[in-house]
Amino acid sequence: MPENLVKQRAAEAFGTLPIEVNDAMAFLLDSNEPERLLRANPDSRERAFALARCSRDILGNHIISLHKQFKVSVEAMAYRLDELELIRRYP
Repeated sequence: MPENLVKQRAAEAFGTLPIEVNDAMAFLLDSNEPERLLRANPDSRERAFALARCSRDILGNHIISLHKQFKVSVEAMAYRLDELELIRRYP
């Protein structure tokens, strides 16, 4: 998963990088339990997993999830998002 391409696709889907998981983004990623992502430990990959499998962009339009675009597992995509520091960490 080339760095530039991952960054481009993530920015197209979710806006400015690094991605901030605020109230609106948490609801987009998990409308049933957005608080779970807001309270997630910054060192966990919960947010990365949610972004890797998300099938809606920041505007709510249907998209092909990042893991499917790159034809990799959710786990592999989450690790790559984390490795590239594309998700803003909270203290």
